[in-house]
Amino acid sequence: MLVLFSALFALASVAIAFPSYGSLAGLSREELDQIIPTLNYQAPPNPPGPLKDDSTKLVNDAAHPWKPLEQDDIRGPCPGLNTLASHGVRLRLGHRC
Repeated sequence: MLVLFSALFALASVAIAFPSYGSLAGLSREELDQIIPTLNYQAPPNPPGPLKDDSTKLVNDAAHPWKPLEQDDIRGPCPGLNTLASHGVRLRLGHRC
């Protein structure tokens, strides 16, 4: 009996969750049949090309050389902050931030 009830409940849930196909625009089939032939397709424009920005700066310069972790150094989960700390821009000890 429980199996039969479960099967009926499952079928009823599917019928409620997925009603028969309907128009996304809320229009009847007749209205769609009138409108669709009048629509003109236009291809979308091409996406823009890559950015031409050359304002980047290498972090590994003489004023901020990369240094490996020392015994008491702590790093966190943020790769950007870790990079700044490894180059001496931020404190190398994470617990003093």
